[in-house]
Amino acid sequence: MPVEAAALVRGDRLLLSDASPADEVASFARGAGFEQGRENDTPHGSEHVWIIRSGLFFHHVEHAKADVRYVQVTGDDRADVQQFTWLAGEFFTTVGDNELLSDVRAARTAEERARALTRLAVGLPSEPREDGIRAVLEGFDANDPTVRRAALLSALYLDWEHVGRRVRKMAEHDDAESLRLQANYFVDRHDRSTGR
Repeated sequence: MPVEAAALVRGDRLLLSDASPADEVASFARGAGFEQGRENDTPHGSEHVWIIRSGLFFHHVEHAKADVRYVQVTGDDRADVQQFTWLAGEFFTTVGDNELLSDVRAARTAEERARALTRLAVGLPSEPREDGIRAVLEGFDANDPTVRRAALLSALYLDWEHVGRRVRKMAEHDDAESLRLQANYFVDRHDRSTGR
């Protein structure tokens, strides 16, 4: 009988404040004695992973186009992931849900709203606030395709149960062909991963 691999547990993404120095994450990881793991650099950003210990990892992701930097702990033990996520949250200056929601509400242009929606989707915890999800879902109904695209990209960060119905609707009915195509990609990817 085949042995099933343990499911990867993902801690909440902690969105780093603009006040956090660029080298703060690497200094933290070195100071904590984490072992340098893999590094992926692309034109759009980077991901650096450190090994905390076997089966427990510390990630630092920078996505230049989305204007986000965050840290996240992953591993095979929920308690360990939660403990190290809490420790990281105590160490780093992060942006909380209230500030992220406030940025969405304060946005005056489509570009500002799109940026704020992306940051909100990244920064919402694994058990997100209802008003946070509602703000993202409202983005799917925006007149501007830039905002609708930001709402669509939230599917990269939020559970399908929150955004899947809206992504499927966009795939069929959005006015912009490019958004229909992108939404179809997300639908296909989800359906393949769940065996649909």
